[in-house]
Amino acid sequence: MEHNSEERNWADLPELALELIRQKLKPLRDLFRFGAVCKRWNSILSVNGKKLCRLDECSRQPPFLLIPRDDLGRSFSLYSVTERRILLAQIRSLHPSSSRLIGSSHGWLIFATKTSAISLLHPFSSKMEIHLPAIPHLIPIPGDLTHRQLKSEL
Repeated sequence: MEHNSEERNWADLPELALELIRQKLKPLRDLFRFGAVCKRWNSILSVNGKKLCRLDECSRQPPFLLIPRDDLGRSFSLYSVTERRILLAQIRSLHPSSSRLIGSSHGWLIFATKTSAISLLHPFSSKMEIHLPAIPHLIPIPGDLTHRQLKSEL
């Protein structure tokens, strides 16, 4: 068998081939690894964010924990409860410490500010953030702490 000395560039695989590979990936962690190969592969997940994980697949995935990496809560690690290890060492800055995480659904994080401005954020894509109008009647939950307040309590 003859070896071709020409180097292969994984980033240049045809988009159809990448989509076929992506469709075969089942565990969410494999999708994260797929996106970590190179910027182009990650863009396949980012541009087609709704394809990152179909809702029926996401609902069967075990939960992950977002663990703050700094005092301001601007950098996070992703921890797998079932595997008992960190899957992603660092996730991009999410929101200022004055925001609070009020919920999540199907991989989206929901943040609220003190002025009741709501944002939806997909933590694995810099292009997937949605700013919603403020909800004037959003009532703070007694004892609800921002990340900075929580760190000072510890």
